Amino acid sequence: MGAITRYDSVPQDPMFGISHENIVSRLTRRNWRTKAMTRLHRDGPVYIYINRGKRTASGETNIVYTVNGSINGIQYFDGHFSKLVEALAYANGEDGGHLAQKTRPAKSPRDYPIPLGPEVIISGMSMVKGRHVPDWSIQLREPAASDESDLPEDA
Repeated sequence: MGAITRYDSVPQDPMFGISHENIVSRLTRRNWRTKAMTRLHRDGPVYIYINRGKRTASGETNIVYTVNGSINGIQYFDGHFSKLVEALAYANGEDGGHLAQKTRPAKSPRDYPIPLGPEVIISGMSMVKGRHVPDWSIQLREPAASDESDLPEDA
C-alpha cells in the first residue's frame, strides 16, 4: 500500500513569495517554522526551507521533516527526515550530505534570490460530457515591491 504525506502551508514557502525579511543565515529549532535560508550553488542561490508533514503508510502515521531547496523555482535538493535535528543539519549544510557538498553558505543579502511576489494561477474550464475539463492555465508572478533605496534617483 502507498504512503501519503500531508503538509500544511508555511509562510516561507516560495509560492507565497520570496522576501529577504524571511531569510536568515542559519535555520534553528526556534526559527525553522517561519524562516528560510540561502546557500549558493553554481547555478544560483538555493532558497531552502523546512516543512513538517504527517506521513501515513500501512495505517501508521509518523512525522516527517522535508527540506526543500530550489533555484529559480526549480527543485534542486530535497531531504526527508524523521527528526528535526537531522533536517536542520542537512539544511544548514552541517551533515556533510549532498546539499553541503554542492553548495556553500550565503555571505550577505546580495547572495539571496531575487525577491518575488506570490504566485497566482488562473485556470479556465469547459464542460465536456457533463464533466469539467481544464482548458488552459496562466501562471503569474510579480517581482516583489522593492524599497525606494533600490530605485534610481531622478535627474
